[in-house]
Amino acid sequence: MQGLFYVSTKVYPNGEFEDKFKVEYAWLTGSAAPDYYEHHPEAKKQRTFSLEAYNGIAAFVTRLSATEQEPFQALLANNNPRQTSQCIEYLRKLAKQKTTYVHRGIDLRDTHDTHPFKEVTFEIWAPEEDTTDYYRGLRPMALGDAEPWR
Repeated sequence: MQGLFYVSTKVYPNGEFEDKFKVEYAWLTGSAAPDYYEHHPEAKKQRTFSLEAYNGIAAFVTRLSATEQEPFQALLANNNPRQTSQCIEYLRKLAKQKTTYVHRGIDLRDTHDTHPFKEVTFEIWAPEEDTTDYYRGLRPMALGDAEPWR
């Protein structure tokens, strides 16, 4: 999710990216839809839990010395939920024609307003519409003197 946002802000910070690369249609995962968590409240709960876990880990890492923090910096930056939200917001607005939110099982037949292809059939295999399962793999970690997990 972060690649295009990174290029547009770091490599082409003055809007040149959108001038050079015209995006007419975009497909994002269903979980990127603006109203996604309204339709999937359990996923919203799991996401909240994941955000709390991230914040706990980030707080723990900030209490380490600079040398001890170093191995965690890339991991935290790559999983920063605030950065991901900025990237998704950017991608939602990137397409000039239409942004479509896709998931496994979506029927894309006769939806040529979502793409310019006339002789292609698409079948989306992943991700699922409800991403609750993706959050279930996260387990709290013991981080020494970090705040206790709920």
